[in-house]
Amino acid sequence: ELAVHFPTRLEPTRSDAPYGQQRLYEAIVQLVLTLAEKQQVILYFDDIQWADSTTIEWLLYASSRFGASRICVLASTTDIHTASLEPLVKAMGRAGKAVEVHLDGLSIEAVLATLRAVKVPEPNDSLTARQLHRAAGGNTFYVLELMRELMEADRLGALPSPLPVPQTLQSIVDSRISRLSPIAIQVLEAA
Repeated sequence: ELAVHFPTRLEPTRSDAPYGQQRLYEAIVQLVLTLAEKQQVILYFDDIQWADSTTIEWLLYASSRFGASRICVLASTTDIHTASLEPLVKAMGRAGKAVEVHLDGLSIEAVLATLRAVKVPEPNDSLTARQLHRAAGGNTFYVLELMRELMEADRLGALPSPLPVPQTLQSIVDSRISRLSPIAIQVLEAA
């Protein structure tokens, strides 16, 4: 399929042929390098700790091929470390191509500042901020969505107990569950 769009760079390949996986990896690298000739390319991998082995293998392969090109590879991960990421992290570190940035969640003070920025300050704001922080674990998206939903229901000044799960978060969870296999859904329901 890639050869149709980039006929001068890529020859058709079958991944099941001898060396097919490497040829496929190279074809994708060539595609990205071709795009980088015209403009900066950013490849972003969200929650890379859940990436399959083929994706990790391709990133290992590609990291040695990109060189000084205009390609930036960004990946986000939670604190969950998997053994499958170790070779990639080590290889990129050895090549001087890895910069690790640790991002913490919002502090209680940041939640309080956000709360005061979106509504008229009240005496119980510190307690409200602690409750929101505890419920969301400092997760910025969760805090903001929880505030938004509570503001829409005019409940931000007097929090309900328990705090609701914001509809946007529920939709995300439902969407991810819908992509699971029937067996995985059965296991999830049993849990």
